[in-house]
Amino acid sequence: MTNASMIYSQPENIGSAPDFFIKYMDTASGGSWSLVLIGLSFGLPFMALMGYNPRQAFAAASFNGLVTAILLAGFGVVTSFAYTLMAVMVALAVIINS
Repeated sequence: MTNASMIYSQPENIGSAPDFFIKYMDTASGGSWSLVLIGLSFGLPFMALMGYNPRQAFAAASFNGLVTAILLAGFGVVTSFAYTLMAVMVALAVIINS
């Protein structure tokens, strides 16, 4: 099977698991894989903690999303807008909970 007949190009120069699961997957999905990871790292804790206190659930989920965005920024797959947005959400959560 040649590269021209495949839907996605075969990964090249993959030296480690993060290179494949973060960089290549983000490239293959057109940049949406990192946004999905940030969305899941925000959404799952938020939904799981909604039964206790929604304001605190938002704060915990925002912090979790911020940490994920910062880690993905280290790999160079998200822009500064993503972690700035998550930092604003954490600041909003702090203001709401005070």
